[in-house]
Amino acid sequence: MSILTMIFIGAGLGADAFAVSLTAGISGSDLRKRNSLKLGLLFGIFQAVMPLIGYSLAYTVVEIVNSWGPYFAFIILVLLGIKMIHQSLTEEREPIDINSFLILTGLAIATSIDAFMTGVSLGLLGTGIVLPVLIIGGVTALMCIAGFLVGRRITKSIGHYAERAGGLVLIIIGIKILVENMLN
Repeated sequence: MSILTMIFIGAGLGADAFAVSLTAGISGSDLRKRNSLKLGLLFGIFQAVMPLIGYSLAYTVVEIVNSWGPYFAFIILVLLGIKMIHQSLTEEREPIDINSFLILTGLAIATSIDAFMTGVSLGLLGTGIVLPVLIIGGVTALMCIAGFLVGRRITKSIGHYAERAGGLVLIIIGIKILVENMLN
């Protein structure tokens, strides 16, 4: 597998994490630049570790993850999206708490289930795993940093509308994950 192919795989897998990072920036939560690094690092680590776990467990847990993983991701993303839309419509504006390790970990897990399945696929194909894991994690980290920083800029210009759009994006991603699971 070429490095360019791995970069495209990393970008595809990192798209959900990018959307969550963009949404975190839009939500008006703690907008310090170091939080972009925190998001990038955490999401990048999960996007790198999940394929490694999938690769290691390629033959043993495929059925469990195929059946329950997408539902977990769907629930987390849709609930977060609904919360964001609700908050944007009320007077009280309570941003996503990106300083909460529990919230960030849940989002990182929800957005990295596809990466787990990619690891399973690589394991079943018998390809190497170290370089893909590094590329997937690195690409995701960079995408999340960029997403958060872009989200910070968006919130300054369009405020509540951007938060509603971000919530809608999370709901759409959750539905996409659920529908893809039902079609497979």
